[in-house]
Amino acid sequence: MKNVTILTPSSAVSFGAEISTKLKESLICPRFVYYETIVDILETIERGGIDCLLIDSELAELEKSLFLTSKLSAVSMIKISKNIDTTDQTNLSFKELERRDTLLANLVYATYMMANEKDQTESQSNYIPEQRLIVKDSGHIHVIKVEDLAWVGGAGNYVELHMINRERSILHRDTMSSMEKSLKTFGFSRIHKSSLVNLNAISELKTRDNGDYDVILENGDSLHLSRRYKQNLSSLLQASAN
Repeated sequence: MKNVTILTPSSAVSFGAEISTKLKESLICPRFVYYETIVDILETIERGGIDCLLIDSELAELEKSLFLTSKLSAVSMIKISKNIDTTDQTNLSFKELERRDTLLANLVYATYMMANEKDQTESQSNYIPEQRLIVKDSGHIHVIKVEDLAWVGGAGNYVELHMINRERSILHRDTMSSMEKSLKTFGFSRIHKSSLVNLNAISELKTRDNGDYDVILENGDSLHLSRRYKQNLSSLLQASAN
């Protein structure tokens, strides 16, 4: 069942019971908040939580001069007259939408429209952008998706960023320790004092005669896995496989 909060003229208290019964037949559970003046409307909408405003046609004439557009943009509005019935024709407006239908049909439409609006707003507020690195190199500013980064190599006071689908590495002024801390939570592991690798970019491990390994990446790069970091990488690879 959908929930809807309707801001209604105080003169329509008895009418609210009829609306409530009709909406529940459409699986909508209404809650009514009542107003007497335009000031009440503005203050109530500003507090939030209102989905639909049933505005008295007499007050609606003052809407253009007294309402702040920003106040009304968050709610749908239906203009009603005194002694209105749920089957009477009404005008619904919300942002760029203008719709004419019976009061009951407009209330049902407004309920589902506002529910969809809330879902979109929540979806946008929960959006988490992809992790990116902002890197300056030879007068250029690169925006790099972490998932596109194959490995990081130490180069003195700099690090070299090697991409999965790019031949030339990007020189970035940073330390290996700092990069390791930044990328650890995104699936990167230290395999050598001068190498930090994206676990998702590993395609093969080759054994050397002395028991060491070479780490082969998707972009064809081959890196030495030192014995110091061997156990750490093995544990991470097993965890990711599970």
